[in-house]
Amino acid sequence: MHDQQLKYGGDFDEFMKLLDEVDAVIILLTPTYRRKVVERQGGVYEEYRRIWARFSDQKIDGSGHIAGNRPARFEIIPILFSGSMSDATPPELKNLNQLDLTGLRATRKSRGEFDVPVHTL
Repeated sequence: MHDQQLKYGGDFDEFMKLLDEVDAVIILLTPTYRRKVVERQGGVYEEYRRIWARFSDQKIDGSGHIAGNRPARFEIIPILFSGSMSDATPPELKNLNQLDLTGLRATRKSRGEFDVPVHTL
């Protein structure tokens, strides 16, 4: 699911209900994203609020499994896309391990293939 799947004239509230059904979300962390979450701005904040509520509401039983009807754990995959952890990460996500892609610089080879230097991953 991503915002481009929402048709023009589509209902954002209905679209965001899909967050109740997915197994994981990828959050691209940037300073602008963090600012919109912290300042509770518009659709970014509403989407984040819904993601965080679902993630933090998981009930873990004594054996380390999710209690209740959900067969799979809901995961958040935070990717630091620009900025630094301190200026791009909402407070609730600070304790989650992040994939840092701030140094990722893909280039195109002469034959058209993408080249991603190993040291950036």
